Amino acid sequence: SAQTLLILALISVIIVGLVQLKLVVIPVIIAIILASALSPLVTLMERARINRAAGSFITVLSFIALIASIGYFVVHSIKSQWTTNATSVQAGFDQASKWLHSGELPIPTEKIDELLNSGTKYLTSSSFGQNALQFSGGLASLLAGILLTLVILFFLLKDGDRIFSFLVGFMKESIRDKAHEAGEQATKVLGGYIVGTTIVALIDAVLIGIGLIVMGVPLVIPLCLLVVIGAYIPYLGSISSSVIISLVALA
Repeated sequence: SAQTLLILALISVIIVGLVQLKLVVIPVIIAIILASALSPLVTLMERARINRAAGSFITVLSFIALIASIGYFVVHSIKSQWTTNATSVQAGFDQASKWLHSGELPIPTEKIDELLNSGTKYLTSSSFGQNALQFSGGLASLLAGILLTLVILFFLLKDGDRIFSFLVGFMKESIRDKAHEAGEQATKVLGGYIVGTTIVALIDAVLIGIGLIVMGVPLVIPLCLLVVIGAYIPYLGSISSSVIISLVALA
């Protein structure tokens, strides 16, 4: 019992330490996942007689260019349709407000007005400004985490095998070969999972995008991107993206 309690205490201390160092731990985890999916590209370039460091740099640069291109298309799509969508959303909000006031829902009109006034007061209060400042600080941490993730990703692609061999070197010789084999299989499985999820997400995004175009729903590209992002979040991701798309179509 004492040994069990000691092990649980040690695990608790490790978890608390990882939470305190989340600015480093999360980028490392994300970089490991991305490296598992992108390492085959570096291997292909290495077979084409491209230096592994150069191949790793090209892979990371291509990944950044892909994300930047997607971001540009999303921002351009929102900007080009902003005026029309803002008018439509305002009209939809007014229609929903009238429906709530004159509908058959058991909600008193005074309660609806009270909620709307509370929201307006919060947006104009000092607490909202303080939360905005906290959000700015969180955004700076997010940018730092992204930069750290890219740096770690480069070194994992370039020297991942050497890093893993260094870590395995602390184990007993009798289990080093098994640890190497387990690491290789884990990398293949994780990379295959990421690639498979991406393929499924792209298929979903294309089919949903066609449906949105047919129904005349605006912001097709951002909504399709939301579908892709939601595919990486088990269970809740698809449901959340579906709810958001439905609300946009309703508005």
